[in-house]
Amino acid sequence: TAFLWSFGDGATGEGVVIGHAFDEPGRYTATLEVVDNVRLENSTVVDGLTITVNASPQPLIRVSATVVCAEQPVLFDASGSLDVDGGISDFRWDFGDGTSAVGAEISHAYDRPGLYQVTLAVDDGSGVGNSGSESSLEMTVNKEPVADAGPDRIVCLGDDVSFDGSASVDTDGSLAQFRWSFGDGAQAQGRQVSHVFESHGDFDIVLEVGDEHGLGCSSDSDTATTRVNTPPVAVAGPDRQGFVGGAHDALRFDALASSDADGDPLTFVWDFGDGTTGSGATVYHQYDRPGRFTVRLSVSDPTGLACGTTTDEVSVVISER
Repeated sequence: TAFLWSFGDGATGEGVVIGHAFDEPGRYTATLEVVDNVRLENSTVVDGLTITVNASPQPLIRVSATVVCAEQPVLFDASGSLDVDGGISDFRWDFGDGTSAVGAEISHAYDRPGLYQVTLAVDDGSGVGNSGSESSLEMTVNKEPVADAGPDRIVCLGDDVSFDGSASVDTDGSLAQFRWSFGDGAQAQGRQVSHVFESHGDFDIVLEVGDEHGLGCSSDSDTATTRVNTPPVAVAGPDRQGFVGGAHDALRFDALASSDADGDPLTFVWDFGDGTTGSGATVYHQYDRPGRFTVRLSVSDPTGLACGTTTDEVSVVISER
């Protein structure tokens, strides 16, 4: 005459066949009380069964680092994943780079820089609809920054020389550090710096940049050369005496004793003091009047700098024959 159900979660029902949905996972004892119409002491009997409402497993991803370098092994650990009903029977990894693996603990290295979505799928083996679940994690495989110390240059002694590392780039983040070494023992930090050299010579300017991660693949360096130009030495020769009025009274001026410590080719310009000029290491000049003249020799290297030209003077006395 009666089929009385108690589902162990506070809910009840009646009927030979009845459906019930449990709201929470757990273990429940469902009981059925069957009653006949005789109304004796044995007119009621009770039976029970245990219902396990499966709890979805809870995948948990632990990694040795979430920002790494290419070809650096990373330990992926899912052993802390939870399943309140028993245990997890299956761990499947998708590393986001076209590779996968099975197991609770896996070591994996990425071949190339980039951003990768790691997915862990776990299954408790119960075979019900919520026996499996997934969790994901974002991995950054860092790309090395590129340092740019700027162009090679030639400067003068005592110049306040500016250096700019703004052409340096970090395509997957930001540059956090700029370190400069000027080749003479001095150093500086900053995107834009300046330096005064105290001696002539060639100096290797090294710029090292670093991104915000501080990894082995987080830095790069670039080298530019700065030459502190050595002015050439102008030698116009000794003071001279000459004559005017003769067919062969031209004087020979020779600057071949001039030199340049940097080994640059030199150009020579002469001002003969009489309103005329000439060019070349060796020149001839004939004066058309007597007098005392100051001959100025200008010697220049190819730099075009103020320190790339020096002068020397000689005195020339021209007499009548």
